[in-house]
Amino acid sequence: RAGGPGGGGKGTVVAAVPEAITAALKGMAGGICGKMPKRMGDDTLRKLETLYSILGDGSASAPRQELLDYLASLCSALSAGDQAAADSCQRNVAQAAYDLGIDVSWTTGTSRLVQNLHKGG
Repeated sequence: RAGGPGGGGKGTVVAAVPEAITAALKGMAGGICGKMPKRMGDDTLRKLETLYSILGDGSASAPRQELLDYLASLCSALSAGDQAAADSCQRNVAQAAYDLGIDVSWTTGTSRLVQNLHKGG
C-alpha cells in the first residue's frame, strides 16, 4: 500500500499519526475557518478541539488506526485543495468514527473544512 516518493506533486502527505494529523489540521483550519462566518468558524475550531483531545488520549487500537489513516488522507486532500478527494475522505472519516463508537461531534468540524475549502478567500 505504500506509494513511492513524489506522489501527486501537490499538497502535503500527512503521516497517519495523531501528532501529524493534529498539526496539519491546526495549520489548515485557521485559514479555512477564516473564510466562514465568524460564529461558524469559531464553532468549527471548537469542534476540532474535541478531535485533538481524542487523538491525544493515546488509546491506539487497531480500528483507531483506520480512523487515523482516513484523517491523514483527509488532511492530504485538504492540503492539495482537492475537493472531491476531501469529500470522499470525510465520508470515510465519519463512518470510521461512528464505527469506533467515539464522540463524533467533531465530524461536523472536519465536514465544514471540506465544504469551505474553496469558499471565498
